[in-house]
Amino acid sequence: MNLINVSDVVNSFNQQVIQVQSFGTGIRIKGRYKPVEEPIRSIFASVQHPSPDSLKGLPEGLKTNRNISVISTETLRGVKEFAEAIADIITWQGQKYRVYQVLPWNQNGYNEAIATELKE
Repeated sequence: MNLINVSDVVNSFNQQVIQVQSFGTGIRIKGRYKPVEEPIRSIFASVQHPSPDSLKGLPEGLKTNRNISVISTETLRGVKEFAEAIADIITWQGQKYRVYQVLPWNQNGYNEAIATELKE
């Protein structure tokens, strides 16, 4: 069954510029893990409230936090794919969010990332 690639629609609908801080493979210094920061990049994405179905994959304690859904053709890294220390950090409207779950809709041409607000 062929699926429709909707990446053109995703790229044109409600786009905003967000900053993404990614982390490369880290090193251990005196037994402590230190992630290596990659340069901050700007991507176009549609930022929305996540649907209840999208929140099902989050740990129970995070479901009640302030969460966002980031829909983009760019690939983001979340906690489920990698260790928490190297999950991407998103800055949107001056607030930082950690990507916890990435729902890869690659067959449709986009990804949906569920991110939760960082308490600083």
